[in-house]
Amino acid sequence: MGALRARDATGLRSGRGRPLGPEPSGMRLCLDARVLQPHFPGIGRYTRNLLRALVAVDPTLELELLTEPGAERLSLPNARWHEVETVFSPRAQLLLPWRIRRLGAELFHAPYYLYPFAAPGPIVVTLHDLIPLDYPDPSARRRARWLYEPLHRIAERRAAAILTDSDAARASILRHLDVGPSRIAVVPLAPDPRFRADPSVARERFLFTLFSTKPHKNSERLLRAYAATRPAGHGVPLLVAGLGPATWRPFAARAEAEGVGDWVRPLDRLSDDDLRDHYQRCLAFLFPSYAEGFGLPVLEALACGAPTLIANRPPMIDLAAGAALTVDPFDLASLSGGMERLLHEPELRARLGARGPARAADFTWHQTARRTLAVYQRVIAGRPVAGANR
Repeated sequence: MGALRARDATGLRSGRGRPLGPEPSGMRLCLDARVLQPHFPGIGRYTRNLLRALVAVDPTLELELLTEPGAERLSLPNARWHEVETVFSPRAQLLLPWRIRRLGAELFHAPYYLYPFAAPGPIVVTLHDLIPLDYPDPSARRRARWLYEPLHRIAERRAAAILTDSDAARASILRHLDVGPSRIAVVPLAPDPRFRADPSVARERFLFTLFSTKPHKNSERLLRAYAATRPAGHGVPLLVAGLGPATWRPFAARAEAEGVGDWVRPLDRLSDDDLRDHYQRCLAFLFPSYAEGFGLPVLEALACGAPTLIANRPPMIDLAAGAALTVDPFDLASLSGGMERLLHEPELRARLGARGPARAADFTWHQTARRTLAVYQRVIAGRPVAGANR
């Protein structure tokens, strides 16, 4: 197949504006869909939504999808699934390049940095963030720390183009990897369509947050700031999703030590529907993470009309664009003061709740798919993937 036509490169910040992307292409794409499994919740969600949007935008697209035992298989037109070695199998590096070559695809897209590095033809890799290099976690396993940067360098060197989610992530890639700006395309993500406001659902008196043991998620500082609001006085509990048994016990001990053990309640891991319900019902959603590749929970909460507290750091402030309350994530007084405002200022909650869905509507998977297809076109044509729309 000859060089494909492309109207634009990528890098716009939101989904509104003139149409982007290619004409129907008939392209044959090989995509590594082994990440559609619980081990990759965020990357799996990205891959799932991208695949569905790609075939909606370009019905002529032919998909050769790699999968592994136990991974999810979506029902997609013009898609063939190929069960191969698992993501972390050393054999995959030896066997998959040969198998991919037999599929005859024009392009290979890896949504995760660990992919068959010797895959034939042009490669596009999605790097969502390099947070472990920006903020090293001393508690991470030593082997994972040692391998993280070298594997990213190999992934970058083999790729014709890198997709990333935000200008903040792009800056991090340029800072840590030896890659030219012309090979990086910023393609924003979007909330899943199920995340939307429902006026028939009443707000309830609980604060809601997502827990992670990763330091940049700021969960411990959030707990201390919540304790400073004196929940025994205002009576609003903090519901925490993502706490499995192994992480709940130490977190509960810290809550007890802060004097709020009776007010912090675990929710374990939530399905997407349950997550949406909590966004729709909570008094406010708290997301004080100080480093993200994109910050998808922010958009999900805004889409559901949840009054939302975020860190005054990119990319979260770029995503919210005034539709969320911003605080200094390193300052306990700022964090607790933001919570106090959301607890005691109904006018503020109403104003933020009204702005959120409108801002979230600026981002759609349709536009994400069009911009991704435009990158595919440019890679096949041997053209730079960044610059035209920045």
